[in-house]
Amino acid sequence: MLADDVTIFEKGRGEGFVDDYANHHKLVDFFSHTINIGQVLSVNKEKDMSKIIVITGAGSGIGLQLSKTLLLNELSIQVIAIGRRGNRLSQLQELFPKKVLTIEADLASPEGRKEVISTLSKYSHIDYLVHAAATIHPLNSIKNVKLDDWRQSQQINVEAPFFLTQLLLSKFNNSRVLFITSETIIHPVSGASSYCVSKAGQQMVYECFKTEFPVNQVAFGLVSPGMVDTPMQEQIRQADPNELPMIETISQLFKENKLLAPSLVADFLKWLLLTVNVNEFSQNMWDIYDVKHHSYWRNKNEN
Repeated sequence: MLADDVTIFEKGRGEGFVDDYANHHKLVDFFSHTINIGQVLSVNKEKDMSKIIVITGAGSGIGLQLSKTLLLNELSIQVIAIGRRGNRLSQLQELFPKKVLTIEADLASPEGRKEVISTLSKYSHIDYLVHAAATIHPLNSIKNVKLDDWRQSQQINVEAPFFLTQLLLSKFNNSRVLFITSETIIHPVSGASSYCVSKAGQQMVYECFKTEFPVNQVAFGLVSPGMVDTPMQEQIRQADPNELPMIETISQLFKENKLLAPSLVADFLKWLLLTVNVNEFSQNMWDIYDVKHHSYWRNKNEN
């Protein structure tokens, strides 16, 4: 996510909301997008002693924090951590040697996806797949976007989740796949056309999979995790303000400690994956800023 007109959590503990708003002409009122949570919050009581969760982008940011949160709190979870940087993945495996399998692969390439599928051949069933891998680049005005950079963005943000999910379909049975988007409705941002187009494409990937497969085989979910204090946000702040005009707004949010802590977001995603009723999981486009569901998971993070 870049920056929107949202009431946001304080950084770190995420205690309550701040009242001020980021001033930018592209800002969006998240609370105007109401969703019918309904009975969300009937607990999924299915129990399995060997849940397998595949997480892409597990070497940093949301993917890394979600991996740690699950491994620390769920005894019956085994994490298959996929990423492009082997050194970061090895650190995760050192912390949880008996509960993590790491795969160093570039999911943007067919060869990288084949390597993942080959490694996963030992598993007959995948319970959860989380698409946390993403790139924000290139951050350029449209006139300066290069074709190779454009293609790389689409390959990582659209092709990789589409074809990895396709290749794993035979392993899904009462499974869940979670796509991570930037915002529930994608809006154009000057200087980030590649990212915006790719995220709009990813949302349609989610919609198409959801249309073709029944939830008793695999349920597809889509979540907007908000503006999170991750390496991706740091990359955004380092962009050229002449290419990405909203840098000043984003940098100010960081200075005022208004980015969400990755641990808070990981708690939200964990709740979506493991607790929310399967039909609700698939029907709603989940937004972390929607207050209607906070009491079901935030109180578990605050003591």
